[in-house]
Parts: sequence; C-alpha cells; structure tokens
Amino acid sequence: MTKHFTPRRRKTIALVANMFGDHYNELCTGLSQYLRKRPDLSLRHIAPNEIDMDCSFDGYAGIIADVFPRSRIERMKKSGLPIVDMSGETEGDPYVIPLDTDIAKAGTIAAERFLQRGFRNFGYFGRDGKRDCDLLGGTFKARVEKAGCKCHMLKIKDGKIPMYVTAKKKTSAAKPCLKWLKSLPQHTAVLCLNDVYAYALLSWCIDTGRAVPQDIAILGTNNEVSHCMCAPVALSSIDMNWRKLGQTAIRLLMHLIDCRVKPKARRPFLVPPKGIVERESTAVYPVDPPWLADVLSLVDDNIDSPVSASDLAAAAGVSHTTLQAVFRKVFGTTPGKYIMSVKMRAAKQLVDECRFSVKEIARMTGFGSRSYFSRTFSSHFGHPPGKKR
Repeated sequence: MTKHFTPRRRKTIALVANMFGDHYNELCTGLSQYLRKRPDLSLRHIAPNEIDMDCSFDGYAGIIADVFPRSRIERMKKSGLPIVDMSGETEGDPYVIPLDTDIAKAGTIAAERFLQRGFRNFGYFGRDGKRDCDLLGGTFKARVEKAGCKCHMLKIKDGKIPMYVTAKKKTSAAKPCLKWLKSLPQHTAVLCLNDVYAYALLSWCIDTGRAVPQDIAILGTNNEVSHCMCAPVALSSIDMNWRKLGQTAIRLLMHLIDCRVKPKARRPFLVPPKGIVERESTAVYPVDPPWLADVLSLVDDNIDSPVSASDLAAAAGVSHTTLQAVFRKVFGTTPGKYIMSVKMRAAKQLVDECRFSVKEIARMTGFGSRSYFSRTFSSHFGHPPGKKR
C-alpha cells in the first residue's frame, strides 16, 4: 500500500548566501533533494547584503547561512530562529550549529595523491590569515613534510590575486608571486586554495613558460566546472561535496526545529570531500625510470581488475626483481602493497558516496569476493566497509 504524506503547517527556510559559483548549484541540489521529501517545507534565498539593511525574518522557521563577516550572524541571531552556519566561523556559539566541509581532510587527500604519484616537490598557493587556508595548507604541508619533503608556501595577504601577470609586465603585487613560481623546482605539485587560485597559477605558468603538468602540476578545490574546464589546461580539483553539505545543513536545521533542541556549544559538523576529479593539470607521473610512469598509469586505469606485480613487470618489460627494487626506492613499499593502496583509496571514496552496496564496490575495485574485500578494507582502515554507511 502506498503511503501518503500528510501535509503539516508549511514552514519557510531562509538560505542566506552569495549564490555564486558551480559549487552553490551543488549545494542547492542537495537542499532540493531533501525538500522533495518534505512538501511542508519551502526555501527562499536572501542575499547577505540584505542582512546589513535590517532584514526581517518574520514568517521564517529557521536559517541556513554562509556569510561573512561574523557581525551578520549576530544580526540573524536577533531573530531568535535556529541557525545552521556553513561559514565555519561560529564554533562554540551555543545558538548556532556550525557546519563546514572538512577542509583539513582535503589537504591530506591532496598530499597523499601526489605522494602516490611519485612527487617529491610540493607547493601551496592560498591567502594569508584565513581559517580555511590555514587548515588546507597546514595539513597539506604537514603531510608532505612527514614524508620527508619540502612544501613551498605562497600566501597572498589581502586575497587579491594579480591575475594578469606576464614576464614582461610585472606589477608590484605580482613580483612576489612570480618570484615564488620561479623558485619552484621542476616536477612540483601545487595545491591551490580554490579553483580561482588554480586558474591564476595556470595563467602565470603559461606566461612564464612553465609547462603544466609536465613541470608544474596544479590541483584546485571546489570543482568549479566553469573554471576547470574552460582553462587552457583542464584543471584537476577536489570535489568538496557541497551537495552533501546542503543535505546535512537542512537535516540539522530541521532537527533543531522539530525537536526544539536547547542551545549548546558544539564543535563543527564536518562533511568529508567527495574526492579528486582528475583532469589534465595533474595527468603526470614525475618518476624515473621512464617505464615506471607507464606502470603507475596501468594501475590507475585498471582499478576494477585484479592487477598483480607480475602483470606490471610484464607490461614494463623488466624482471620481477627490478620492479621490486624500483618500487622500494621510489615509494618505499612493494608493488603489491602499492596496488592495494590505490584500490583501497578508490574503495574508500565509493564507500563514502553511499551509492553502492559492499558487493558492488568489491567488484568495482577488482576483488573476486565480498568477504575478501571486506577483510582487506577492515585491515586497511580499521573498520569494515559497511560500518559508516
């Protein structure tokens, strides 16, 4: 028998945010997916600058906000409505639930991917004095330094990127940027604060003759398709999972409204990144000998197949002993463990998406049985693949 939803009194939720960029489209998609299940709810957008003009929240049931500066949140709190804040700036405020993407996790994901590709030189390009930049750049730097590598940092103080920089026309603001770019060793992997910064770095590389990705590999965040796909070299980016952020925001808000939760200081709820969207700007393996790059590409291209160390040796035309020695020298591990780490990285991303069954993920990552996959996953991550589903 079909269950019919019994409409309750209609509630209107205010979404206070600057709706610019593809990632906000993803945010709205996440919100709308929840709203389709709740016909008693509606959503209305309010531009943040309206808050500065004493915007009234009469008739609203709650607020989802992504605004700066903090003073705007303080104005919204005067409404007495429950608030979920996605700016990451309200930790410890008992009257606001803080929610954010796990920026620190994104820095770790980027570092591990570059290290797995064989990079030994790293850079970070962001802005100075901002929480998101400190978390992203800080965790990226810490992870690569743990692996014995150096990270060259560039942080712009006011956040204004000198976009139109050429080797012939150097403004005072551009000189430190070009000096930093020139100082980067060959085969450097650079993580950028977002895709706008990644696009700017790509422009500087082109203008100064540094090849991307052969010389400088570039990775952004947010996966803004308009920036990534329209760039002269398609930009790789970390999908920060804004769709899941939207779904989580409205679920938290409705919990506040429906359960009448009492004020309480909370740590931010964090939504993990969806993963890296690989494009041309990171499509390189800076390793020697040359045949090793082909071997690594073979592993990445055959996640769904049971690839073995013998398969890699045969494809490279080298002996098993030579293959083992090179992997030990470059990655500090065996070919078999390297293959498994790549498969587990892919499996973890699929598990986090919650779209496939454990059996399906096992098949998609080249495992012959669900039980073997589950044992391997548990050994690698410390919990079974179904635990966080």
